[in-house]
Amino acid sequence: VVAVSIGGIAAGSALGSRLAARSPQPALGLAVCLLSSVGLASAAAAGVDRALLVMVELVAAEGASFNGLLIRQALLVAVLLAPASVAFGAAFPFGIAVGAKTDEKVVSDLGLIYAVNTTGAIAGALLAGFVLIPSLGLHDTIRVATVVVALGTLALLLVARVTGHSRVVGVAACALVLSMGFALPSWSQPLLASGVYKYSPDLGRSDLETWLAAGRLLYYREGSTATVSVREALGNRSLSIDGKVDASNGADMLTQRLLAHLPLLLQVLRLRNPP
Repeated sequence: VVAVSIGGIAAGSALGSRLAARSPQPALGLAVCLLSSVGLASAAAAGVDRALLVMVELVAAEGASFNGLLIRQALLVAVLLAPASVAFGAAFPFGIAVGAKTDEKVVSDLGLIYAVNTTGAIAGALLAGFVLIPSLGLHDTIRVATVVVALGTLALLLVARVTGHSRVVGVAACALVLSMGFALPSWSQPLLASGVYKYSPDLGRSDLETWLAAGRLLYYREGSTATVSVREALGNRSLSIDGKVDASNGADMLTQRLLAHLPLLLQVLRLRNPP
């Protein structure tokens, strides 16, 4: 994920620097990049359920090797993230073209742009990771980001005084992306909590759908580092972290009882060998 994101941003910046140097309306180019980045991210978010089912087919395929599965997973991540990352990376050169007004002040303008960009990146990461995702969840955080960027881009078009057909097209694109933010389809929480990347070889796609229908999701919460869920199925109740069962009242009880042996043994050793 990190490699695809950074690679996409780098490729987008290289492409954007060429386009921004030739663009007669860099503000319009910046608007296009911003709208494309959040629009493509929303489109990728809308396909999360489908991506999970594709993952089921990849993991459960007969004769699937580790290297082959890793390559296919990387390609799936690239399809979801690379387009939005490229558009996001291309926005920065257009931002420089908009913000650097004269040759005499180019150094100070570039310093200000880099400072604002760095501050915004840090603030956005902190706000999303520690406030929005824990309070709203990942799905609604993407929705909020889409709406905020669409409204910000609309303000950019008005402040930059983009006129003519370009302004009409830009406003229409803002409205389209804004509607995508509000219309982003909900994800299947039982599917997200099912751990298809781990358990699909034992279930298969048809059995997975039966398993999801038979089970009952008692708790689901997305946090800044993991997703926690509690599921009840076939008389067993299990706690999962990112879909991987870490505790249950079934087969995991043996391991959970053994976990108590270490502190008990340490207590016995302390009593036999007091300080």
